[in-house]
Amino acid sequence: MTEKELLIKLEEFRRLPAETEVFEFKEARNNYDSNKLGKYFSALSNEANLKGKSHAWLIFGIKDKGRTIVGSQFRHNRKDLDNLKGELANKTTNRISFIEIYELYLPEGRIVMFHIPAAPKGIPVAFDGHYYGREGEKLSPLNPEHFVSPAEAKIRWLLKDAKGNNRDYHIESCPLLLAVDKIYAKIRNLKYRYIKDGTLFPDEVDQYEPFVIREAINNCIAHQDYTKGGRINVVEMEDQLIFTNLGSFIPGSVEKVVKEDAPEEYYRNRFLATAMFNLKMVDTAGGGIRKMFNYQRERFFPMPEYDLSEDKVKVTVIGKVLDMDFARVLARNPSLSLEQIIMLDKVQKQKPLPDEEIKYLKGLGLIEGRKPNYVISAKITASLSNDELKAYYIKQRGLDDEHYKNLIVEYLKKFGESPRKNIEKFLRDKLPDILTESQKKNKVTNLLSALRIKGIIRNNGYSKWSPV
Repeated sequence: MTEKELLIKLEEFRRLPAETEVFEFKEARNNYDSNKLGKYFSALSNEANLKGKSHAWLIFGIKDKGRTIVGSQFRHNRKDLDNLKGELANKTTNRISFIEIYELYLPEGRIVMFHIPAAPKGIPVAFDGHYYGREGEKLSPLNPEHFVSPAEAKIRWLLKDAKGNNRDYHIESCPLLLAVDKIYAKIRNLKYRYIKDGTLFPDEVDQYEPFVIREAINNCIAHQDYTKGGRINVVEMEDQLIFTNLGSFIPGSVEKVVKEDAPEEYYRNRFLATAMFNLKMVDTAGGGIRKMFNYQRERFFPMPEYDLSEDKVKVTVIGKVLDMDFARVLARNPSLSLEQIIMLDKVQKQKPLPDEEIKYLKGLGLIEGRKPNYVISAKITASLSNDELKAYYIKQRGLDDEHYKNLIVEYLKKFGESPRKNIEKFLRDKLPDILTESQKKNKVTNLLSALRIKGIIRNNGYSKWSPV
């Protein structure tokens, strides 16, 4: 900021009737305790976040009462003043420090203006391990749950009967980390009995795996968009649980999370997520959602269903067998991948499938019927071996591009210069069956272009290719 801008800012503060949560005057005529300065940094940074401001100010050399300029000799040497940034960073969360420290030399004396950044969203700033805030003009400890303001920060459990009528409800508030057990205790996790294939005796299991319930609630807490001022809801029905939290689904695609089983790269509320991780409530290494799917699979129950519309996340967990044919396929084919089971789950729920998934499932004999009325095949009596599934998967879905690039390079090295039509013929039976002839041609074009750009092969004109 320029000197003129700083003078304007200073006069604005001096005209205000009182200090606010985001700016503070201190005399600091000769010196000022560095620990107390750090506490004010934490408090002002945190309050700026809560007030939706991008920064806050701490100003030395001015009396609070009367706003008289008295001047400050605090770290009069500029090098000592600049060293303060590093000293502070050594004791703050994520080494956050001043945006800048400005000096103004006025006729009445020297003014030092500390420009303080707002705490990052969801991560309060601590100084020396402690969090600080403001109560009016006073410095005070910060309650971390205060960082969910302006939300209600509540979890509501709602019980509905078979007709959808409300039967009971219960609401828990802060601390949310302790509310999980109380909400969990409200859920009637009844026994479910069904006869497994090949036996006359019924099997008995809980409707819901405890991990699935806790994971769903914990995810709601960790990912709720508290700026929207809403509640987390847990709705219990006769044979299903519905969990909702406000805000978009950060990974974007549930299928991607389940397939890749990768840790999340971003948390909406990193402070909460960190606290929950430290309490062993969540695993920030990822895998929680995939485990939910696997627990449903072990019961032969439907897969968890995610609705990501209306800027909220709605997760439905069904606690019973929905389709006996789906259950039989899972029981007889333990080698099925989660990706394949998710496809079958769409069929039993009568949800639309892309053409490639229809072709894939039909090829394995897992579904039958005509579009759009597909059903899970009841004719499957023998299990599919893991080798069969892998072979069919490769045939339908193909391998990664590097595999096909290597095949092209090996082909050209063996046979020398070759026209494109020969390369297409060589690859035709090796490319995935789900591709049309036109798509296979485009695939070859892309593979050849990628190799040419990397300087591995060259185009000699007239659609002839050779190794470099």
